[in-house]
Amino acid sequence: MAFGTVPTPLWPLYQARDHFGATTVTMAYASMVVGAADAFLGLGHLSDRLGRRRVIVPALLVGIVASVVLIVWQDLPGLIAGRILNGVGLGLMASTATTYLHDLHHEARPERTGPVLPGIVATAADLGGLA
Repeated sequence: MAFGTVPTPLWPLYQARDHFGATTVTMAYASMVVGAADAFLGLGHLSDRLGRRRVIVPALLVGIVASVVLIVWQDLPGLIAGRILNGVGLGLMASTATTYLHDLHHEARPERTGPVLPGIVATAADLGGLA
């Protein structure tokens, strides 16, 4: 999942090399959100039907394909395609891994019906983002 942000320092290099404007860089960089949103909305339920591990492996493979696309096809369409694929892999991984961790937590501590700590962490993160 870190692959979503690891290439960030490369974008000023792409901008300088290809003479991209700020809007082009922003749109290309943000295109990952299109893939992630599509994966969350259209594919997020797959791990409930197919199993967690059966979705994590394809999510990793999509991330690998995205990295190959970004390495091989460094023109603007390739950067956008790679970022969209990156988003799809990230969306698949995030939705599946989050549910998988919840399942594992519930399996390890079945007596706890509603853990308090994740809610506190999520609230603090949301408030920190607003600040």
